[in-house]
Amino acid sequence: MKPLKFYKYATWGLLILNLSMLSFFIITRGGAHGRHGASPRATDLLKLTEQQNTQFLASAKQHDQIMNRINLEQSSLLKPYFSQLTTPNKEDKNVASAATLEKLQILEKRKIEATYQHFEEVKSILREEQLPDFKIFMDTILPLIINSDKKNPHPPKDS
Repeated sequence: MKPLKFYKYATWGLLILNLSMLSFFIITRGGAHGRHGASPRATDLLKLTEQQNTQFLASAKQHDQIMNRINLEQSSLLKPYFSQLTTPNKEDKNVASAATLEKLQILEKRKIEATYQHFEEVKSILREEQLPDFKIFMDTILPLIINSDKKNPHPPKDS
């Protein structure tokens, strides 16, 4: 077999392999749920109607936007906060550290309040017979929010 023919077949084979793998990952990912992969699960847990699901998704999108804005604000504060470690003047560090920590606490409080408000909105769209399912929904979602299932990593071993 000539080298040119071999490379031609190898190229087509690799292209088919790549397309097959890409298709496999898209199919097994569960469709196009995007970042709101939890919404179909919420729909199932809360037994939402189409109208309720639309309201839920709008509320989730708004909540996501708020969280992204707050996270950006936090990121913009964290970089200068940690870069203080290289600043020689200790008095400047203490003043800046206290002010930055206070701003970070305010942002964290806003995140908690926004999440609480989002869950209040979700609860408000439910009918009376769906309210018992809201407890199940909250019991399912809260561990994900507060990372209670997340185990702390082991400390490094001494060498």
